[in-house]
Amino acid sequence: MYYEGDSVQIPANYGCYSLSQFQPDLTDKVSSIQIPDGVRCYLTHWECESIMVDQDTKIVDAPGLSSLYNINFNDQLEKIACYNTNDPQDGF
Repeated sequence: MYYEGDSVQIPANYGCYSLSQFQPDLTDKVSSIQIPDGVRCYLTHWECESIMVDQDTKIVDAPGLSSLYNINFNDQLEKIACYNTNDPQDGF
């Protein structure tokens, strides 16, 4: 994910991460996201313990989004969880 030249990489391991865990902290600042083939991510501002697929959660597959502004989510992304869609688990 990117914001004004800064970027962070999120593991695709079913873990839910708060963007504040990474440096630089891109909480509420992400402008774009690139997702490798075979990975799906859930973007949310809810707590990680309760990621729910609802109107406040965005599901993003490869190749990602060149602009989170297009989905009105650029200033709301706080948590992200990604997984490999080829993994035998069913996701979240």
